[in-house]
Amino acid sequence: MQERKSTLVAALPELLAAVALAAVLAGAAAAADWPRWRGAEGDGVYRGDDWSLEKFAGGLEEAWKVDVGAGYSSVAVVENRLYTMGNENNTDYIGCINTENGEVIWTFSYPCKPPQYPGPRATPFVNGGRVYTFSSAGHLFCLDALKGSKIWGVNVAESMGVKNPKWGFAGSPVVDGGMVIVNAGRHGMAFNKQTGEKIWASAPRIGGYATPIVYELDGKRRLAIFGEKAVYGVDAEDGKELWSYPWETSYDVNAADPIVFDHYCFITSGYNRGATLLDIAGGKAVKVWETKVLASQFSSCALIDGYIYGISGNAGRGVLVCLEAISGELQWSKDVGFGGLIVADGKIITCNESGTVRVVEINTDSYRELARAESFSPGRGRIWTAPVLANGRLYIRSSTGGLASYDVSAAAVAARE
Repeated sequence: MQERKSTLVAALPELLAAVALAAVLAGAAAAADWPRWRGAEGDGVYRGDDWSLEKFAGGLEEAWKVDVGAGYSSVAVVENRLYTMGNENNTDYIGCINTENGEVIWTFSYPCKPPQYPGPRATPFVNGGRVYTFSSAGHLFCLDALKGSKIWGVNVAESMGVKNPKWGFAGSPVVDGGMVIVNAGRHGMAFNKQTGEKIWASAPRIGGYATPIVYELDGKRRLAIFGEKAVYGVDAEDGKELWSYPWETSYDVNAADPIVFDHYCFITSGYNRGATLLDIAGGKAVKVWETKVLASQFSSCALIDGYIYGISGNAGRGVLVCLEAISGELQWSKDVGFGGLIVADGKIITCNESGTVRVVEINTDSYRELARAESFSPGRGRIWTAPVLANGRLYIRSSTGGLASYDVSAAAVAARE
């Protein structure tokens, strides 16, 4: 999304921009959008039904591909607009792209020298006509979703005295009510989503890499923050710590998002650290079980009908695992390569770091692959970012900046027939 990339700097004609604006204002089925990290509910589940397995089984056909700059940000999609982030020459780019043709609608940039491993890690959050982003160096921005103009911005590392994690800030911002929440400091920080003013902040220590998880327990809004050396339960209103459980991982990489359900909290991390289920009822965290059969370095898991599905392993090797959530018992495992996953219509969609996409039946008895196809080759990069489904399109992004769109809609199948 930089000037030397001709396909990514040409502004859309005024007429096309007007059409895009009208489309955004008109609205569409919210369930088919993917407006934030891990989808509408932040749980990795796509709730649209406008895609076809046949489009995977027949081989993925690339609709368009663009260079968005180095990084690991996923994409947020609202109607016909896609939002993502990248970096080149120590400059971060936030971009809005037309999903129909891959043309850039607007970009917003700022100086940002990434830590080891290039580019932004967090994914934009689209809410109420605004886009919220978080850089690897702690820049928190609120932009106009239609124009890309800055509404407000704050660097949490500088203004709050917070040290950057070794690998850079990585958790995506989360908008909840009137707040935008980030994993920074000991157990998170919250800012007014309209003005950027601080609402609350935990101690200015190094935080974790996971995205904050919003949950409700006993009728109260709460957060699960996976910090540097522990997971924390936090009062969403005032940031007060409610409970914690120590969880230390090599290199302090607590990066996969927690899963909270009923009165339980599940966490996992890599380097053979494993996973655990905690009972968080009664204001404290009590271990229910712990295992090493699922140890996810930074790929977040999904909970479906009482079972946890996740990719266990560190970069270079990954095994898709199914566990019963309450007992932690292994149901099955299958080598699929390291990467990410999402869930859609009773199926798991994975993409490994070399670009192989698999569609797997959600089944607790055994691994049942329904389709396999190749996306683009990442070349000297890797595909560590989880795939995204939105409005009948599949999106794959590589660490070096390749972003490809594949039309996997049922409508495309019908038109071909």
